[in-house]
Amino acid sequence: MAQVALRMAPNTKRSLAGCDGLRCPPAGDAAKRDLRHRTSTTRRRCVRRENDAARVIVPRAANGSLFPALPRSNLRRRADHAADRKGGTQMRALRLLVAAWVGAIGLPPYSFAELIFDGSEFQINTYTTGPQSGPGARSVARSANGNFVVVWQSYDEDSYLDIRAQRYYRAGAVAGSEFQVNTFTTSNQRDPAVSAAADGSFVVVWQSFSADGSGFGIQGQRYDSTGAAAGTEFRVNTYTTSIQFHPAIAAAADGSFIVVWNSFQNDAPGVYCQRYNSTGGAAGTEFQVNTHTAYTQYGAAVFAAPDSSFVVVWDGVGQDGDSLSVQGQRYDSAGAAAGSEFQVNTYTTSAQRRPAVSGAADGSFVVVWDSFGQVGLDTSVHGQRYTSAGVAAGSEFQVNTYTSSGPRRPAVSVAADGGFVVVWDSYGQDGGGSGVQGQRYDSAGVAIGTEFQVNTYTTGFQGYSTSIAADAAGDFVVVWESSEQDGNSEGMFGQRLCQDTDSNSVCDSDVPAECSPSPAAGCLSGAKASFQLKKSDDDARDQIKWKLSRGGAFNQAALGDPATSRIYLLCIYDSTGNADSLVATLEIDPNANWTTKDPRGLQYKDKAGAEDGVTKAKLKTGDTGKTSLSIGAKGINIPMPAPAGDTAFFNQDTTVTVQLVNDQTPTCWTSAFMTAKTNDGTHFKATVP
Repeated sequence: MAQVALRMAPNTKRSLAGCDGLRCPPAGDAAKRDLRHRTSTTRRRCVRRENDAARVIVPRAANGSLFPALPRSNLRRRADHAADRKGGTQMRALRLLVAAWVGAIGLPPYSFAELIFDGSEFQINTYTTGPQSGPGARSVARSANGNFVVVWQSYDEDSYLDIRAQRYYRAGAVAGSEFQVNTFTTSNQRDPAVSAAADGSFVVVWQSFSADGSGFGIQGQRYDSTGAAAGTEFRVNTYTTSIQFHPAIAAAADGSFIVVWNSFQNDAPGVYCQRYNSTGGAAGTEFQVNTHTAYTQYGAAVFAAPDSSFVVVWDGVGQDGDSLSVQGQRYDSAGAAAGSEFQVNTYTTSAQRRPAVSGAADGSFVVVWDSFGQVGLDTSVHGQRYTSAGVAAGSEFQVNTYTSSGPRRPAVSVAADGGFVVVWDSYGQDGGGSGVQGQRYDSAGVAIGTEFQVNTYTTGFQGYSTSIAADAAGDFVVVWESSEQDGNSEGMFGQRLCQDTDSNSVCDSDVPAECSPSPAAGCLSGAKASFQLKKSDDDARDQIKWKLSRGGAFNQAALGDPATSRIYLLCIYDSTGNADSLVATLEIDPNANWTTKDPRGLQYKDKAGAEDGVTKAKLKTGDTGKTSLSIGAKGINIPMPAPAGDTAFFNQDTTVTVQLVNDQTPTCWTSAFMTAKTNDGTHFKATVP
């Protein structure tokens, strides 16, 4: 039968196919020029592949399509430890290595599939005075490109709770500083939830005391993809008598979003909903979700499909013939109920509670919950898959395999192809109080490997607010609350997980940074620009210079931190018959030669030109018409393009394009040169205008 190897790979370094046992030659070495010459598609950096650690063989599922490799980005979305590439830090790798079916069984072979820890466990909150805690399975949201945002509640200096947030780039680099979400600060603001659209914009909702003039109400704040507030804080609930509490939110791909919450509008709490369009305008009016109104209905969660249809799940009392049960209701994209309220759990003895829901790109979805007394005398975690039509796909299934103490508070995130990961709190399993465990499933709902531990720090309690989110590539981020780890009380911590389908302990999304085959669209240009390239018989005298001025607006946040985590690439394109082709790439890896001039930009200086010959670079922030950049490279480390011929360095039919891009955000800069002042076999010079 097929098998999975669960492996911990210590001190794992970068490796690439065909580079086993090699290391990059030193800067300036002739071998390096051969390795990195011409175009970016032939450039490789090689490191020694470390010996594999011992494997533990466990049964593999019957479907090899867990998370099939998606088209790789042309830019490496780097992990936050660039030192790995320079021979530095350890990367802890959890490997799921799929073996082939035995030929005698007569079934097709499987491709390799892996899940690895992408970098180390990290602390999210920077403010550490007093408890910093999350709201449960709604603490993190991730956009399609992998950027993510975490929200939590924090005790302020006046002993009131506020809502805090922190943004991250997909590779784990911090995007700006921790910030306060709520502007209404009277009394407590608590229980936040967050969801992100495909473009990286996001919305935070929370429970606010007295903001609506009564008890607790539901407030919200929209943000664009750069983390700038879009409009002002707004009230979600229309009904304001008594209390409105426990909000949840789901954003569709286009930025429209759904908010659900509990409200005492009848004799007992019910589940209510408000839809919004992509600009933050209310779509229709507030409405009640649950049709069964006897007893309490609470603890709602919601998933929105790309087409804006959605499903809401919640705890219902007394509906399945016993105590608590998990109920659900589907809606179409116009907000009309699709079918009737339905029961999710099949096992009905005692309490089934705390549901979470997530779905795939096709609208299929998975619901998970914890169940009391179903396995032993404590709680256990269970799930149920559904098609996009709301039809149960298979039977209810148990998630946890460790049953010595009660796992609870599950969260789930489904990748675009329908494969998913469930995480939950587990008591006593990690040797401390409680820890965070996970289990991966393929798109058919079959477990891949065994359950695994997410948290590294095991003293005290980790969990309580465990939440998980996936990006378009099927990479995940898990966040949770940890006691006393931040030096004070509770703090928020996280761990990124990524795919490694070629089994080399390198994330699929962490492939070597490369310029795209043709110029990127949507880049910032300048009213003035110049570009010069000189190729000498003496490689030490090779030169490339590019300047752009009076450019489009950008701020410091768009630049990131290239000293520690961001890669910049200078991409040069020639054209033949109006078809562009990449002819050279200059790459600047994260290093200490970068200086941040916040808020005025960045500066780079390296006389040795160790990074592809780049000796200087400068990016100046500002409003439209006020920005500029300049880049200069010199010497033997430049991967110079080959001349187009003896009489012309570039074909320039019709354009030579120069771009600066980075590996974490879509911000880029471009100049297109259509007329050359000089274009011979060794020299090219052009200006704009």
